[in-house]
Amino acid sequence: MNLNSSNDGDLHNLALANVPDHIHKPIRQLLPKLPVTARKVFTDLFKGAVLNRYEVADKFKAIKKDNKLAFSLLSLFLMDARHQMQLVERVAQALGKQAGEFDDYIVDAWWAIAAEMGSEQGKLHQIYLALLKNDFTRAEEAAALCEEWLTHRGITRERPIEILAKAVAAELAIRDNNPKIARLLLQNTSPLELVNLKDDQLDKLQRMAIKAFDDNPAEPVPAGHIRVIRSITKSEDKREKDALARYSQLRLPIPLAACPENTQWAQILKYEFPWMGEVIDHIKLSATFRKNMGQSTLHFDPVCLVGSAGIGKSRFIKRLGEVLATPSRVLSLNGMADNMMLKGAGRGWGTSRPGILVDMMLQQKCPNPIIGLDEIDKVGENRHNGNVWDNLLGMLEPQTAQNIFDEFLLGEVDYSHINWIATANSIHHMPSVLLSRMRVIHVAPPQAKDFDAILLSLRNDIAKKHDARLEMLPIMDNEVLMVLRQAFAKKRSVRALIRMMQQIMAEDVALRPEYLN
Repeated sequence: MNLNSSNDGDLHNLALANVPDHIHKPIRQLLPKLPVTARKVFTDLFKGAVLNRYEVADKFKAIKKDNKLAFSLLSLFLMDARHQMQLVERVAQALGKQAGEFDDYIVDAWWAIAAEMGSEQGKLHQIYLALLKNDFTRAEEAAALCEEWLTHRGITRERPIEILAKAVAAELAIRDNNPKIARLLLQNTSPLELVNLKDDQLDKLQRMAIKAFDDNPAEPVPAGHIRVIRSITKSEDKREKDALARYSQLRLPIPLAACPENTQWAQILKYEFPWMGEVIDHIKLSATFRKNMGQSTLHFDPVCLVGSAGIGKSRFIKRLGEVLATPSRVLSLNGMADNMMLKGAGRGWGTSRPGILVDMMLQQKCPNPIIGLDEIDKVGENRHNGNVWDNLLGMLEPQTAQNIFDEFLLGEVDYSHINWIATANSIHHMPSVLLSRMRVIHVAPPQAKDFDAILLSLRNDIAKKHDARLEMLPIMDNEVLMVLRQAFAKKRSVRALIRMMQQIMAEDVALRPEYLN
């Protein structure tokens, strides 16, 4: 029987004729693994019996409850050709997940059937097996399928085939030395998805991908991506060479974090931080404007939040990263006497390394994180290794930030997509040239009426800090809440409030041992 034929049959009855001939043998091979109820139904079918689907409905229910694989196999007898192909894929996936229970040749046989029925996943599986055997007769077809999935499909609901496509792409790139596929794979794949590859294979992929870009410098970077590191100067020192190889990943295009589709994040923040309304509106306006201009990535102009200590400026930055689903980090600049943390520490020293933000962008695979510059007004005045303010002048200027020289990489880094939020208690002695690069927003302390929203938000923070569920935290009675409310109304300090809450909860837990269980 032609596996690509319509094969609709009489779908009210179960009969051997309803299923393509090539599936008969694979089904027989699986019968010993099926429960007795299912095995009896299949035995009757292979003997030529025609069973009415309604008469065996109770058996169907029992089989479905007892064994999903058996139910899928039985369903093949009741499906049209298109749905049969999808079920064959599902059976092959199920068999593959039950490692050791079924021989590889049985799993491969089901994937071969899926391929003959027109399944892309089946084709990819067969190509994958061929590549593992160094058979490149279908390399051209593999490259076309991988390019389709890596460039046009993106993240889809069809996760199994996406994973398989990436596995095929990795094998194709490594074994067939295909730099184009290596480039597409690495710019669309997290290293966490390539855990089956050895370190030397990942290195080879990376070298090929970078070479593909170097050989075609005019080739445009995909929309929504940037190359963080523009260039790197080689080193003969082994330690430095190993480190440079790791950072070379940032020479490949990586995706920019996207801005949320709606503005619900702004509503959440305004509830939790009602006194931060001006900065929330600033970021919301930037996001709306970029969206109207056809840009979907997250970016807003640098901001400097000026206000008294303890009102939640740093905490706001961290929470902003959470609601925007974008990596964030707060750097403490208080007393920082040189700018090696930002510009990198030169080679030849034990402490040599790139700027700290290069490390973050590599780890998070995100070139536009939210970076807090905490207490920017308290930077140290020592200029032995350069002043932090001087280095920030370039990083906060959009054009200059595209090519900031790193002392360790000995090459240019693109910081122009970073979202900067500085905090300060006072800006009176800060350089006007630095302030001109940021929107200065004066933040007043929270009001007494904000207590309830802040309390709930802080309880969430404490639960996260201790990796606990919210309901596990001690419940504060009305007397305790009144004390906290009065203290907050007097000081209007979020920092002081959270310290009091932690102290009260710690004392409560000490008195109630059940919280420790």
